[in-house]
Amino acid sequence: REAWVDCLLTMAEVEWEHERWFRGRVLAHWIGARIRLWSEPPARSTIRDSMPVRTRAAELPPEVALTL
Repeated sequence: REAWVDCLLTMAEVEWEHERWFRGRVLAHWIGARIRLWSEPPARSTIRDSMPVRTRAAELPPEVALTL
């Protein structure tokens, strides 16, 4: 559903902020230096940049896209 795309991308950006915050908390903790940490996420801007411009409905003929 194309109408949901912006909302879902916004949610992904919020989750990106959560991951950055939790990763920072682990790094700030004394034991954080002793454990193997997951890799840092790519830049936040890549969330929207990685989304294809065209949607599935845009690729279909108009008479089919209207039924989705």
